[in-house]
Amino acid sequence: MGNDSEYPPTWKPVNVDDAVEGQVTEINEVETEQNGRKVTKPVLTLDTSDGPRTVWVSQVQLQRLMAPLNPQVGDTVSVRFTGTESVGQGRTMK
Repeated sequence: MGNDSEYPPTWKPVNVDDAVEGQVTEINEVETEQNGRKVTKPVLTLDTSDGPRTVWVSQVQLQRLMAPLNPQVGDTVSVRFTGTESVGQGRTMK
């Protein structure tokens, strides 16, 4: 994906119910490749109680949930990891 060093530390959930919440301070778009084609995905920078954190909106389920909300700079966003599920053919989805 993009270059992590350009952004504050990335929020990386490990356990179910891990969460991050903060005010959106910056929104960027990063071009990446998915299934052999180029796609653009949002990257949110949040001002959290633990300092700035980056949320890469790259997981399909997160994209689907975030799109209708259309977060803007100044909005407060909360993201919670609910676990992984099998999607068949030995693949899992977060």
